[in-house]
Amino acid sequence: MTTYFITSLGAGRTSPEATRQLQDAFPDAVFYTTTHPHHLEELVARHADEPCRIFVLGGDGSLSEAARQLKDKPAALGVIPMGTANDFHKSLAVPFSIDAVKHATVKPVDLYEVNGRIGLNVMSFGLDTEVLADTYAILQRRPWLKARAYLFGVMSALKRRRVLHAHITLDGVSYFDGPLLLGTVCNGGYYGGGFHPGSCNIADGKLDVVLAKDVPWQLLPRLVFQYKKGTYHKSPYISFTTADSGTFLFDTPTLANVDGDIFETDRLDFKVHKGGLNLVTY
Repeated sequence: MTTYFITSLGAGRTSPEATRQLQDAFPDAVFYTTTHPHHLEELVARHADEPCRIFVLGGDGSLSEAARQLKDKPAALGVIPMGTANDFHKSLAVPFSIDAVKHATVKPVDLYEVNGRIGLNVMSFGLDTEVLADTYAILQRRPWLKARAYLFGVMSALKRRRVLHAHITLDGVSYFDGPLLLGTVCNGGYYGGGFHPGSCNIADGKLDVVLAKDVPWQLLPRLVFQYKKGTYHKSPYISFTTADSGTFLFDTPTLANVDGDIFETDRLDFKVHKGGLNLVTY
């Protein structure tokens, strides 16, 4: 079985030294380095129909690009965490090491789809996508902040505190109709530099749906802390459930994102793809 390693130059922490260590450990593997936009997707697509392992040296964005090309394909995706936040890798709950990669196995895990877009980790809308947009802007000005830029994005977006009106249907049943600050649909358990809304179960055939209602100003700091730590489950302002599919309808166009890729819409249709990706686990 052929093993491929793809270094994404757009990731936050890739280094020639990491590549050299992997080349020493896997002398028979094939190594690539991306050179232009969408190159990673092109390389993954080239080998997607092979019974192989494709390790991506990169972050969450790079992994999402690769996963889109590997839906229902025989090739397996491997994670070498070299990004800024590495949120999806946190859901695997196993520290990375070259020895672990050598003894890794492959198992099927879930993917999700939103408005025709395939995702690996988390889809969100509302306040936290505004946070993400602000974070991207902050990182352009201050790249040295890295994952800490997300907290500055939180503070920036909270100043605007836009409240949405949403009607939500889950698995064909009306679930919620009212004001919201944000919502997430989670396959992985972490996003946004360590915020922890989901359960990290990426192979249960379900998606976690987390909704944050409008919150009094004085309670926001505590709620943000609980949301980041994943300890919000007793809060009356945040709900948690699971679903196979659902629809979000908004009164006005709303910012949303699939694995960090931001877009604007007034409707989100999502569903899980059970066992849609072969993942290398260690």
